[in-house]
Amino acid sequence: PGTPQKKGQGQTHRPPKVGDVVLMKENTLKAEWPRGIITELLKSSDGQIRRANVMNSKKHVSERAICNLYALELDAEWAIPESLDIRLQQANSIGQDSAKSKVVHAKPPRRKAALTGQALISELLDTESEM
Repeated sequence: PGTPQKKGQGQTHRPPKVGDVVLMKENTLKAEWPRGIITELLKSSDGQIRRANVMNSKKHVSERAICNLYALELDAEWAIPESLDIRLQQANSIGQDSAKSKVVHAKPPRRKAALTGQALISELLDTESEM
């Protein structure tokens, strides 16, 4: 459920959900609209989702109308890999020795074509080294 959204340009056809990355409409150029993550969906008195709490890049949470939020085609779960999130929680846990903790760098996902090309190159190098 949720309120059906307009089918206009830039509108999504699926209902919003917690974790969606959105542009927050303002009276500026669209390129300058702030981005945020939906942290909570708020129902109106008739039970429909009409507002949402959105956290911006400065960790400030504001309440916005759903009609003024434009979903990007990604969500916060994709933006922060689960394995990285688990490692960060472990590093911040109480009793963790700071000398043992390491900085964790997540690698971005690789394209299938890039992986195939890398495998072909390493295979060619292996066959040349055998000759």
